[in-house]
Amino acid sequence: MGISIGSPTLSWKLSLRSANRSPMTLRSYLDAVERLRKFLEANGMPLDIGRIQKGHIEAFIADQMETCSPAAATVRYRSLQQFFKWAVEEDELDDSPMRKMKAPNVPERTVPVIAEDEI
Repeated sequence: MGISIGSPTLSWKLSLRSANRSPMTLRSYLDAVERLRKFLEANGMPLDIGRIQKGHIEAFIADQMETCSPAAATVRYRSLQQFFKWAVEEDELDDSPMRKMKAPNVPERTVPVIAEDEI
């Protein structure tokens, strides 16, 4: 059995702190990993980071697209991308399961314009 997705997060947190990432970035990154871990566990998917595949992450992102805003799902996607990139750099993984994934599409939101007579 390899390293569980929850195991390297302390090392990753230290790495992020030493790189002077903002507290908000730390929260966002660590929250995304924890949400992925809970999703994988709840759905009987592997928690060993070496066994997590693209399809597992796609299922998680699809779930996020259904349960929160597309923008929030995209932030989680980007956070996980950074986590798996770090895991490869730290030799925890040979290759990222996200290497060939594309970020979710975030539709543009139209901002209502107030008419001059409404002002």
